[in-house]
Amino acid sequence: MPKKLKAPPGTDEANIGTTKFPVDSTDRTITVPDDVDTSGLESAGGFVRLTEPTPLVDAGHSLMRHASDPNASCSFEKSGDFFMVPSEKVADMESHGFVVVESAKPADQAQPAPQPPAQ
Repeated sequence: MPKKLKAPPGTDEANIGTTKFPVDSTDRTITVPDDVDTSGLESAGGFVRLTEPTPLVDAGHSLMRHASDPNASCSFEKSGDFFMVPSEKVADMESHGFVVVESAKPADQAQPAPQPPAQ
């Protein structure tokens, strides 16, 4: 089964040896065959392997995890393997080696829930 990795912001492709893997612009991920070694991308390149479905992200928050230390912790709420971080704190977390896995729109830009059709 192919591996899916979340790319760091501003990345448009990943190179493993002589093979290029383009970043999907819709979800900022790359997909690589299971037998390809992605440890360099994960340990030094800021890529994060997506091993489980990403939990829902609260409006105005981002899911983050440490780029190289799976045991890293912080003061924000943990959601599975990720931390739920207010959007305004993302830059602070990135300066400590954390990377964004998924983001939600701020609460004032979030889409309202769909309403059932009028009867």
